[in-house]
Amino acid sequence: MPLVGSTLKLRLSVWITALIALVTIAAGAYLVREARDDIRSEVLSTLNLTGHFLDARLALMRDRWSLTGYVVPLCQLRELGDGRAAGAHQTFQIACVA
Repeated sequence: MPLVGSTLKLRLSVWITALIALVTIAAGAYLVREARDDIRSEVLSTLNLTGHFLDARLALMRDRWSLTGYVVPLCQLRELGDGRAAGAHQTFQIACVA
């Protein structure tokens, strides 16, 4: 028959181990969720900056084409999908005339 003191120590040890494991799992899930949100924000910010850069570059090229007499620009931005509406999937479609 096991001694009463040893089973109490065993139960207490199991409870402490389970509590530490639970806290570790919760902290890990929180860190992963926060990292995922931070990465999503950075990607959206980068795509937004890229969209502004493309718009500015195409506007500059449009001005140059109009000064040189081109009727149709060689490249133009056809579609710029919204990253927030598409679930962080932003698309750029640039059509070029050959």
